[in-house]
Amino acid sequence: MDDVEAAPDLERFARPNWVEVDAAAIAHNIAALRRLVGPGVRIFTALKGNACGFGVAKAARVVADAGADALAVVDLADAMRIREAGVRLPVLLYGGNLATADTAAAASAHDLTVTVHDRASAEGFSRHASAPLRAFLELNVGGERFGVEAEEALSFMEWLRGLDRIRIDGVYAHMHVPGGSQAERLVQWQFGRFRSALRNLDDRGVSVPIRMTASSKTLTLTREMNLNAIDPGHLVFGLDPGGVHEVETGVRPALVALKSRLLSVRASARAEFLDEAPFPVREGLRVGVIPMGAADGLRDIRAGAALVRGRRVAWLGSHSAEHARLDLADAPDARVGDEVVIIGRQGEETITLEDVQRHQGGVRASDVTRRIPASLPRVYVG
Repeated sequence: MDDVEAAPDLERFARPNWVEVDAAAIAHNIAALRRLVGPGVRIFTALKGNACGFGVAKAARVVADAGADALAVVDLADAMRIREAGVRLPVLLYGGNLATADTAAAASAHDLTVTVHDRASAEGFSRHASAPLRAFLELNVGGERFGVEAEEALSFMEWLRGLDRIRIDGVYAHMHVPGGSQAERLVQWQFGRFRSALRNLDDRGVSVPIRMTASSKTLTLTREMNLNAIDPGHLVFGLDPGGVHEVETGVRPALVALKSRLLSVRASARAEFLDEAPFPVREGLRVGVIPMGAADGLRDIRAGAALVRGRRVAWLGSHSAEHARLDLADAPDARVGDEVVIIGRQGEETITLEDVQRHQGGVRASDVTRRIPASLPRVYVG
């Protein structure tokens, strides 16, 4: 999926496909997380993957207004979009960007906090920065991606003192939180490594003001690991992060609907080569066409039916690159321009995100929302 959010001044020229997002639900979720962790814990809202598919710039404005303390992204371009949207909250740039001169210059120009996760990243930012850069140190405690090994945190910080232009304001780790009976034991082991690293730093008088390990999966598992900062992503949008649920968070879904419109409604008049037709042809068949197809990820973001005029209608044949067909037998009054609901409610019928997850073989909720192309306008309501 392309993570480039559609420019607002171009959205009005987009094909008639769009996502409806409940801004009030996102604000409610920030408030719910605040109640869960208390006023002394900073909320770094993780807006990875185009904000879980909800549109990074628009989501950033909503969570900023709702009382989040900071934001966190992977893509440097997303951080720039957030700044262009006028959001001035602190922005943490997770690991995933090379410590080049361009990255250092952009971080300085846009007032970003970078991540150092090994000596190469620290040396690169120190060498290329024209002024001191704020940074977080990432530790590896079990995620096995980026990070200085937790047991080497103190020696790394002491080595870091020899570098110019790097100021460590925080330390974080991404913990591996699986499902199953071993989840809590595994997380406790990882958290123990993190706490041990913090004790070593504290005992040596190394100041690291912000300490963060709790993401959405951790928050739903336990209340014991919040420290003084958290970085939830899924929960901000009311998405189930997976894993084991032991803590009630009180969040609610922010996804309202994924919609399109009928571009064409026609009766099938085909009488020859019926066996070679792109779908089974029958007498009286009416075919509806929408401007969304395989290139828009439709195969991965739909259930077995769509809604037209408040009725369930079946998908017809395979999808082309930018179009898909619907069997309008159960919506005989459908007309060009009618709204088509792929996810959401229409009349008395609803196709839920859970319906899509089941149809797609039990994928996570965020696997669906992140696959909605960023080129589709996100319409924030409420």
